[in-house]
Amino acid sequence: MGVYFRFIAIFLGIIGILNVLCETVMGFMNTADLQDALYGIIGVGIAFVFLLIMSKYGVVVYKKEENKN
Repeated sequence: MGVYFRFIAIFLGIIGILNVLCETVMGFMNTADLQDALYGIIGVGIAFVFLLIMSKYGVVVYKKEENKN
């Protein structure tokens, strides 16, 4: 179930590249700002680490135990 992590990594890489292009090359749409590009790459890195941890460990659902008195 789910998506292979390599596709997620490729997608996040594309987002990072597009962020840098938007922040540097497309001056007509956005003020060129390398600091924003750096923050965008840091954000993509944080998302990558989060998704890596979630794909490795997943979400553990604990069932509440009922008292048998």
